[in-house]
Amino acid sequence: MKGKFKKLAAAFAAVTVLAGSFPSLTWAVDPTSYTAKAGTSVKFNKYLAFDAEASVPTATFDYSVEAGTPIAADPTNDKLAVLAGPVVTSGTPAAVTAPSIARVSFSPSVSKLADETPIFGVASNTTYDVAQQDVIVDLTGVTFTEPGVYRYYILEEETLGDTAATYDVKWDSTNSKFVDNGTSRYRTLDVYVEDVSTTSEYALKITNYVLYNGKITTAAPKAEAASAASGTALTGTSQISTDGAVVAAGTGNSATANADTKTDRYINFYDTKNLSIGKRVDGNQGSKDKYFEFTVEVTGIPAGTQLTIDASKAEEHITDITDANAGASASFGEKYNTADNTSGGGYVLTAAIPDGGSAAKITYKCYLRNNQYITLQGLPIGASYTITETANDYTTAWYGDLAEADVDATTTTSDDFEDFLKTGVNTNVVAKRTASSKTTGAQTVVRDTGSSVVESKDMQYAFQNERSGVLPTGIIMSVAPAAIVGLGVLAAIIAMVVAGKKRAAEEE
Repeated sequence: MKGKFKKLAAAFAAVTVLAGSFPSLTWAVDPTSYTAKAGTSVKFNKYLAFDAEASVPTATFDYSVEAGTPIAADPTNDKLAVLAGPVVTSGTPAAVTAPSIARVSFSPSVSKLADETPIFGVASNTTYDVAQQDVIVDLTGVTFTEPGVYRYYILEEETLGDTAATYDVKWDSTNSKFVDNGTSRYRTLDVYVEDVSTTSEYALKITNYVLYNGKITTAAPKAEAASAASGTALTGTSQISTDGAVVAAGTGNSATANADTKTDRYINFYDTKNLSIGKRVDGNQGSKDKYFEFTVEVTGIPAGTQLTIDASKAEEHITDITDANAGASASFGEKYNTADNTSGGGYVLTAAIPDGGSAAKITYKCYLRNNQYITLQGLPIGASYTITETANDYTTAWYGDLAEADVDATTTTSDDFEDFLKTGVNTNVVAKRTASSKTTGAQTVVRDTGSSVVESKDMQYAFQNERSGVLPTGIIMSVAPAAIVGLGVLAAIIAMVVAGKKRAAEEE
């Protein structure tokens, strides 16, 4: 028994000596925890669609981020569990400060898309134009501590008081219009975090971001690189591609699962309308070559908003205005010239806050004569406007207000408007439009928040000026009685003379 014990002791000692001859295995960190991985940034597209003749609207869009709802794994459909995305909050009540999304702004300085295929499926749409900006989700302020799929919900906030923007739409190619996307302005962002541990540490890397329409409440499909079993770590700011992910779909990816909900965008439609002002002169004393002065004021619009003036229906006359026939400044001819109004051009008005004021507005003065009109293009829905024709020695009335008075829902076309300016008798214009009372003073159309504003249709106003008089057609009536008596006396004298000569002739 003692011999057997000695043998075991000797064997143990030998093993101990042998083990001591190998280098010891050490871990840089506690192998039971991961080194936290800071997030990166990811971006996707924000598209703003608007009427083709308008400038890029001045509009801003804000976003909020919240942690998604945890979801258990779905082994039957080979889907992964979802973890709530980590967030950083501050303040009372608590507000999420990370992840964060900076405000996205559009203005006339943003270029229109040269290729509109991503929106319409064709390179160019004649009805609408589109501008694009990036929505950047900054996740650098949060850390991930375990491998898994982390979920966030992103909400595009409605801008207070902005009635021109229609949020979260998609293009309906069948009916050629924008329709609601059905997502309540939400997007779901899944962050894929992988284990990349080594013998020296437990480590993590971010390998993919996937964006979905709406709030996804199901487990996450597997996601991996197109040609590798494990994705490449993402750094910097990654771009969500058209298939809704940063890394292209590969084996096991969500190429088919949830394919209808994956996206790379938000689309908003910014609705604008046009305002036309025309001149009609009537009466036998009405001067067809006289210029009448108009002042237009547009309010209820963001500073920087640009309206384009289409003067193609007044262009042939606008360069020869002088102080003598305009009755005002010749600057109209300086601002409006042929070069300004060639195809693709047009004089631009920019909304600004006046000295001492608090709200942006546009004030514009123009001069029109018979059969002419100009059009202000790109007024946002909800804007207010006032049109004033300066007092003159004509009797003036206006016909217009199409947005309110189109009683039979049949749109009055620009052809009707032009026809009325030429003839003054177009029944569509007269019967279906609000008309003012006639006056010899200044004539003003006011459309503000207290009555009506820019609504769902283009607006056209025809200002009709009339001056008539009774022209002399014969002897002035004030001397007519005396003239008649004189003629009667003269006729009697002539008759007496003739009769006397006749008697004398008979006596001979």
